[in-house]
Amino acid sequence: MSAEFPAAKFLPLVALLEEKELTISAPVFITTAYNESYYIDRTLCLQKCIKDNIFIDKISKDFPAFVSSTEQEFKQFCQMNTNSNIHWLQKDKSGKILWQESQGSLETLRRFVIPRDNTQIYS
Repeated sequence: MSAEFPAAKFLPLVALLEEKELTISAPVFITTAYNESYYIDRTLCLQKCIKDNIFIDKISKDFPAFVSSTEQEFKQFCQMNTNSNIHWLQKDKSGKILWQESQGSLETLRRFVIPRDNTQIYS
C-alpha cells in the first residue's frame, strides 16, 4: 500500500515503524462469555423421495443393503452390521417414501432416488 492510499491515513505510523501488530477492530467483549439461551438447535434435513420398487428389489438377492422403516430398527441394524450398507426409509403422511439416514455406501440407494423435478417439497 502506498502512502497516498486513503486507508493509509487511518493507520498509526508509529505502530508500523515499531512492527507492532495492527488490529482492524477490537474483540467483542462479552461478560458472561457463551450464553446458550441465545442459540436455537436446528437440524437441516434433505428430503429425498425414493421409488416404491425399492422394496421389490430388496426382496431379491441382488440388493446389497438392509432397509429399515423405523429409527430403532435402523440403529439395531447399524450396531449388528457395522460394515454393511443400511438405509432408513420412512413413509410420510401422503405415502411417499423418504430417505432419512444411511450407514455405508449410497450407491444402491441412488438408483431409487426420484429425480428432483418429481420430488415434493417438504417444509
